[in-house]
Amino acid sequence: MRLKICSVIVGSALWALPNLQAQAPCSPQTSAIKETVTMAPAGSWVEVRMLNREKLRSYLGEISETGFNLQIPADIQLEKRSIAFDEVKSIKVIRRRGANRAHDMPHPFLPFEIAGVVVGIIFLRVAVD
Repeated sequence: MRLKICSVIVGSALWALPNLQAQAPCSPQTSAIKETVTMAPAGSWVEVRMLNREKLRSYLGEISETGFNLQIPADIQLEKRSIAFDEVKSIKVIRRRGANRAHDMPHPFLPFEIAGVVVGIIFLRVAVD
């Protein structure tokens, strides 16, 4: 019985060994950048600051394990530029894809709506008593 258990454990360890890949440890900054990029939908307008002090503003393209693409508007077409996560100093999502500036602004009638609800609640309390 013990021989079977040991052989199963050794066999599963040998099976999983080729699947384990030695990855270089990511710095906290690189993992934060990777998380920011993966949370932003493709097509979002982003500002990327590179380690070589270059600043890019462009649309976010495809995302891979090692980096991402920027779609830079050039004349008639979009120029794609591949950027590795370890080349990036910081990234900021300026506007998410599909976000309209009018929707980002607060609702102009919100204070009046809140006041109407409060007056309605007071009216119902007085009417019930």
